[in-house]
Amino acid sequence: MQLIFKRFLERAVTRVNDRIYVIMVLTVLGYTLLLAFGFYMATRSAKKEVKLYKQTIENVVNELKDIITEEEINHMSLDKGRNKNTRSSESITGAPLNGFMYFGDEEKGLTLTDLLTRKPTEKEYAEIVDMLVELAKKTFKDYNFLIAKSSDETKEPHFLQLVSHSSEAPKLHKEIFKKSIDTGADREVILEKFADRVAAGEVIDLGDNVVVITDDNTGNPPTGVSPINSGLEGGEIAFIISFIKKDSFPEWFENTFPQTEEETAE
Repeated sequence: MQLIFKRFLERAVTRVNDRIYVIMVLTVLGYTLLLAFGFYMATRSAKKEVKLYKQTIENVVNELKDIITEEEINHMSLDKGRNKNTRSSESITGAPLNGFMYFGDEEKGLTLTDLLTRKPTEKEYAEIVDMLVELAKKTFKDYNFLIAKSSDETKEPHFLQLVSHSSEAPKLHKEIFKKSIDTGADREVILEKFADRVAAGEVIDLGDNVVVITDDNTGNPPTGVSPINSGLEGGEIAFIISFIKKDSFPEWFENTFPQTEEETAE
């Protein structure tokens, strides 16, 4: 009996050991597969990151190439301009250039004589005023203005001031200043021509019941534009427009331009 029980225990232990062995093998295999899968995913992720890093580096390199190329072009342009100025000065003095006398037709810049003698044509005045009209329209459309309404328009007109800072339209500002200075435009003529355009409704729509005042008998323009031809401007351009309702114009005119006794007697 004892012998039978002993053999039974040996077989039971053997079976248990076999089961443990199988479990251990399965566990090792599972853990190995898990490690392999983790390594595969890590490798795949690393490849993606390497690809991303590579693309990023390529982008940075390309941007550096573009910057270097642009700097080289600017440097070449600067050198070209310096060479041009050198040739121009040498052509004026008659100095030899590379062993030869150079008398080129280089374009001269603005001179002090030009500032005193240049007179604009009607076409050049029209171009300046056209640019001012364009700027005034844009300024009004952007609501960059001050409106001061009169309490009695039969005595004082309403006042509208438009202000355009150079940062808002730098290119147009630069063109206006340069054109007015290069052509020697007269400020009084610009004022008059601009005021006429305003009065004609070509700058701001007047509607059906407004008259623009271009002369208020004070000697100062009630409608016009700030100075743009001395060369010191650049920060802003201001436009002034004075106006009243048509119904009030006759009485305003009588108050502003009173008749003398001689005119009344006539």
